[in-house]
Amino acid sequence: GTGSLPPQLSFKPFFFTELVGGSLPASRSSDYICVSVDAEENTKFTLPPGMKLISVPDPQSFDADQVHLRINYDRPSPRVLSVILSLKIDHPQETCSAGYYSGVHTALTRMTNALRQEIIYKSAGENAR
Repeated sequence: GTGSLPPQLSFKPFFFTELVGGSLPASRSSDYICVSVDAEENTKFTLPPGMKLISVPDPQSFDADQVHLRINYDRPSPRVLSVILSLKIDHPQETCSAGYYSGVHTALTRMTNALRQEIIYKSAGENAR
């Protein structure tokens, strides 16, 4: 049948969604700890024989002040997909202000939504609907 691959399918030491936005409260009223990081992740999915990828999100790039996210997909065959995430957060200070958060909140929300997009697959023998 048809199914989806969730964005956080495997064990990882950290998740990009948490690095980008944590819990993403609607607003902040005080300064908060803001980390800097430069990370890349390449996850390769190989579906079993008889299955094929039918929907893969488009590559995306986001920039929000000191936060830069790139999401790319490489599809070398109908059953194989590599998801390449590149994240650079370059805060020159250890804390960020509530005002800074207010300015980047919308972009961080778009980033976390993109990181949560699913990849859809189905049985290669299943008829199109």
